[in-house]
Amino acid sequence: MKLRVQSDIIADALDKISAALESKVGEKEAFLSTRFDVVENKMKISARSSFISAEAIIDCESDIQAPIVFGCSGKLVKNIISSLPSCLLSFSVTDRSVSIRMPTGSYRLNLISEEHLMKPIGFDDMNFLDISFSSFLYSLNRVSFCTHKGAPDKAYKAAICINDKHFVSTDGYRLAFTKNTCMPPDAPPILIKSECAGRLGKLFRGGEDSGFVNIGLNQEGRPYSLILANGNIRTSLRLLHEETYPNYSGVIPGGTHSTCIVDKAIFHSALERVLMMSGDTYSADFVFSGNRICMETSDTIGGAKEEVPCQSGLEQEMRFNVRMLLEGVRRCEDEKINIEIRGPSSPIVIKEGGFSNVIMPVKSE
Repeated sequence: MKLRVQSDIIADALDKISAALESKVGEKEAFLSTRFDVVENKMKISARSSFISAEAIIDCESDIQAPIVFGCSGKLVKNIISSLPSCLLSFSVTDRSVSIRMPTGSYRLNLISEEHLMKPIGFDDMNFLDISFSSFLYSLNRVSFCTHKGAPDKAYKAAICINDKHFVSTDGYRLAFTKNTCMPPDAPPILIKSECAGRLGKLFRGGEDSGFVNIGLNQEGRPYSLILANGNIRTSLRLLHEETYPNYSGVIPGGTHSTCIVDKAIFHSALERVLMMSGDTYSADFVFSGNRICMETSDTIGGAKEEVPCQSGLEQEMRFNVRMLLEGVRRCEDEKINIEIRGPSSPIVIKEGGFSNVIMPVKSE
């Protein structure tokens, strides 16, 4: 059996699948077992890790009369063709191997037995919910930064919660949430492994605005998987269904507060400089005094002082993890940032429209 495909097309598909599966926590081996389904002039490439499956459908030329399935290392195929200029690749599949011919030479890869390959995701039989694809990804990416490997409770770093009101992420030190404007009222609440949210951002970065989102249910009617489709890329995430998400609404501060308004670009730039001198603790002292914010930190390598203008008239001293504060400021999109302050030991709230980032102060040494 022979088939032909453009090198840049299959390379792009493998790059996207790789972005979905590979991470810093050791799931790179998942891409070694890749499934290739060929039906007429379409090739479907799919692979999976413990929590996420991804597939891409591309055009090809083939002389086959019936659908075929074969498996090999997608990572090897990706590495072999990634440096090639755009050219036509020829695949020849036998019972034991697949040969790839290109203008500069040829490669032979041993096949993986079909029983060791993933089963097809089965998108074709699904009824997709009326969920805005671009709004869903936008909201997910806006809160997904709020995780920390040193979280005091595994439940905090396990998942991003999506319910009828909010997209929420918390690690016990800070909380980010934004209004849920894209899910229908009857959609069940779901928990997504926080690590997978970052992979979705990589997978669909620069893709089409239109796409599909669906929540798959198991036999008991409980949410089991999250399905996203965009262009020629489709993915399925296994949802968390045993963990209980923390009662995040109980830590959102209320009551009276003072508001500090600061220019985002100026504040962001100052935080980046202070962070470089904050050492391993990433902490700095913040003094809100009149119409300015003073930041000061020191470490064995030296120290830093910064002062930025603001609108507040507030007198307050606090200490923060600069890196966490900077990550919250980065998510803001307006030129001005509103910071709600309630006291030296109370969390501050960075607010912008429907987005809020709650950050706990650090105890002074």
